[in-house]
Amino acid sequence: MKTIGILLALLSGSLVAQVITGHGGKFGPGRILVVDNCTLFKDGQTNAVTGSDYNFRHWWASRINTSESYQACHFSMVLSKVGSPTGAVSLALFTDNSGQPGTLLIESAQLTNSQITASAATNLFPGITWSMTNGVTLWSAVHFTDVVDVGSTTNLFRIYNHFTGIAPDAIWISDDGVGWADGGNRAFLEFQILTRQ
Repeated sequence: MKTIGILLALLSGSLVAQVITGHGGKFGPGRILVVDNCTLFKDGQTNAVTGSDYNFRHWWASRINTSESYQACHFSMVLSKVGSPTGAVSLALFTDNSGQPGTLLIESAQLTNSQITASAATNLFPGITWSMTNGVTLWSAVHFTDVVDVGSTTNLFRIYNHFTGIAPDAIWISDDGVGWADGGNRAFLEFQILTRQ
C-alpha cells in the first residue's frame, strides 16, 4: 500500500519509527509511518463516512466526548484533494463554550498539497501533546489556511464526515476560529485522536 505520511523523529539520538494500519471503514486501511509508539486510536469518529465537504471556510469543527483520561500524541483525519489546492491544513482542539467551539487549546503541524492524496485516506498530523480528561467535551477542528469559493469544483481540499441527522450533532464553521456558526450539517468530522501504546 502507498505510505500516506512520513514522520521522522530523533529519539535518544536514534531514529524510532513504526508502520501502523490507519483508518479502515469505507476507504480500506492506510499505512502510516509514526514515531514513538503513538499508534492507539482513542477518541473521535470511527463510523463509515457518509458525506463530505470542502475548504470554503477556514475552520470546521465537531464535538468529541472524551472516553477516558490519557495523553494525546497525534491527530488523524480523512482528507483528499481535487487538483492542486493552495495553502495548508492542520487539526486542532477547542474547549466547549455552551454547545459550540470555545478557546483554541492546541493545533497540530500543517500538511500541504503535496502530502495529501487525490483519493480519500487517513492523514496523520503530528506535533501535539495534550492531556485528555475523561468525560470532558471538546471540539475537534480542521483548519485551512486558504479557502475557495462556494461551488468550486477543482483545486480544493475535501473533508469527510458521518451524518447522524440528530441535534446537536452539528458541524460548526468559522472564518477566524473565534466567531462560530452552526453549519447545519448534523454530522461528525472523520477526526481521531491517538495515544501511545
